[in-house]
Amino acid sequence: MNKKLTHNELVEIGAKFLMRKYPIVLTEISVWSMTVPIYETPDLLGFSYNNSILVEVKISLSDLKKDKEKIARNRKEGVGEYKYYLFPEKLYEKALQHIPEEWGIMLFNKNNRIRKRRNSKHFKISWGAERHFLLSALRRLEIKETEIVKIIKTPTRAKRRNIYLNENNINEK
Repeated sequence: MNKKLTHNELVEIGAKFLMRKYPIVLTEISVWSMTVPIYETPDLLGFSYNNSILVEVKISLSDLKKDKEKIARNRKEGVGEYKYYLFPEKLYEKALQHIPEEWGIMLFNKNNRIRKRRNSKHFKISWGAERHFLLSALRRLEIKETEIVKIIKTPTRAKRRNIYLNENNINEK
């Protein structure tokens, strides 16, 4: 790669990678709740029929070191049944000592590909927090009214780029 990779670019690349297995991928979406403590603004949060995945994207070692100070890192429950850090492969040796053993590692290599280096352990999730993320995403979608779908509430003005739906992976049950 000729130019330096930005955080946003790696988030986009990571979203495309997750879309292969997760029909819904949210990027950098914030939610607020009066009833459920939510201390996370995930870089990537993917949902499938079986599980959820949280991916924190880090471009520098200093960014990775700061991540452990987040309130969400010190809680027993959160979002993402599986948790990963995604960062450029060249940081691997220096970054390894700063990544909790329970977290998985995804590396972005010089061939512009993502590969898993270490699998994540299974985490206990906050169902309430995960539902808040999903409902927030649904409210942000631009849905056209039809005979079947009646819109009662006006969608928020959030940016549409935060929600990825892979229609090829969504099957009606």
